[in-house]
Amino acid sequence: MTKSHTMTDLDLCRFLDLGYHIIDSSDIPESTHEKLFEAAVDIHQRRSELSNPLASLETVADNLHVQVPLLNDVLESDALDGAMSSVLGSRYFRYGHSFIHRSGEYDQTYHKDSPLPWGTRGGVRSHRPNWAMVFYYPQAVTLDMGPTEILPGTQYWNVNRADTERTEGEDRFDGTISPAALNGMTEAERIQHFQKQVEDFDRHVKPLRLELPKGSLLLVHFDLFHRGTRSVSEEDRFMYKFWYVRATEPVIAKPFRSIEYQACDPRRQQLVAKNAAWLGLDVKTSEKAYETDVVVQEAERMADSHSRVESDIDSVVEACLQNDEANRRSAMYALAGHDRESISVANDLFEGTTKQARCCAAFLLGELQEPRNVDLDSLLKLVADDSDTDVRMTATNALGRTLRRRMSKKNFALPEDLVPIVTKVLRDARERNTRSGVTQSAERQCIYVALLNIVSSAAEQDLNPEALAEISDLLCTRLGVESDRYAKSTALEALARLAAMGDQQAVDASLKVLRAERWSVVGATA
Repeated sequence: MTKSHTMTDLDLCRFLDLGYHIIDSSDIPESTHEKLFEAAVDIHQRRSELSNPLASLETVADNLHVQVPLLNDVLESDALDGAMSSVLGSRYFRYGHSFIHRSGEYDQTYHKDSPLPWGTRGGVRSHRPNWAMVFYYPQAVTLDMGPTEILPGTQYWNVNRADTERTEGEDRFDGTISPAALNGMTEAERIQHFQKQVEDFDRHVKPLRLELPKGSLLLVHFDLFHRGTRSVSEEDRFMYKFWYVRATEPVIAKPFRSIEYQACDPRRQQLVAKNAAWLGLDVKTSEKAYETDVVVQEAERMADSHSRVESDIDSVVEACLQNDEANRRSAMYALAGHDRESISVANDLFEGTTKQARCCAAFLLGELQEPRNVDLDSLLKLVADDSDTDVRMTATNALGRTLRRRMSKKNFALPEDLVPIVTKVLRDARERNTRSGVTQSAERQCIYVALLNIVSSAAEQDLNPEALAEISDLLCTRLGVESDRYAKSTALEALARLAAMGDQQAVDASLKVLRAERWSVVGATA
């Protein structure tokens, strides 16, 4: 990758504003796209011939770069690497989950992808760009082919979940309507249904169906609401999807970069500026009022909280302590990065009777600019002892991010209880069969991502691998027994990064697994 392949500051602002960025894929030969289209046709044909549901699913998921080595020409292209590095940092990791979507005769509902694969929950979402997706279309996409439909800018808004019985990881506008009921509607009824859903969520957002040329690559904010639309064409429309995760803190260049940028929707202005600042970009803008009326939706609540946090932070603190899910959510995101108030709120919520309160506490500690030892101790206690899985995962995510933040500031001391607690969680964490039939442990996936954060941050700071000896021992021990494919692929990546730092034990353990399995770890346990 060269500097010319990184996103410009304007591109970065637009991505933080709208939630997607079209990557220039012109350097990838057209013949590559044609061959990858044919590969998708072949894979879906093979899938249709399989009677075993799990085997059928795995044909189109997770081992794609092994089934189709030519995909690496896209995944390792300078253009994709430059865009991903701009958003997630140069030490990003391509997560173990991928999929080839094929449009069909049915509509999807609006959703955010689940934080972990196959509808698995993974803790509270962060507005900061810690995860991203890539959508790759090997063929041109026209409106009749069932294009992806996105709701630009909705990556910062969400829906209430606390008072529902919904357990899936995806956030949906309506998680109660069945695919059969939706697709039993007439075309007019479906159009009306989707229009009402969008208006009830955000009356100002305009759905965008992505008409795209052959070989288009999209970098997508992980939390952007989107859906697949139904095809009325005889032509196939495929989309290869890949997940990526950040593993280090942003590197802030000095002097601080600056740009004038006005968000397309003024309700997002402060959110764009806040997240751009986290990436090292100072967004300057003139204040522009947004429309207000008697209808208050998620966007207004979020904009109002981010405005009040600068002028009346006590009222935001009070909202964060309330039980109202929507108001607490907007207040929580507004408080993120305001250390004194976040710590005060977290201390009040730690003993909360609801899991939502304790998740909020863990999340806020994970966003601290200057996390203290006592904050790490609080997170470790939640990881080890909390009764709720969502709380433990939120605390695990927060722990990994606070430790990488401290390491980015040359504080390399790790909590004494870190490895013992993590070892116990890895040993005791429950597995479940997801709706796909794939066995997973969400907690173990989160633990390994946290460890990857620590290892990658140590590598970024040229730390001697001996300082991570306990973590190396843990990874080497667990790698051979890990049964969750996604957890295992992340653990292997952490070991690979330790090996690159000069850890011979990590080299030996990695090679042992690769020799035994002889192909990509992702999917090897299926």
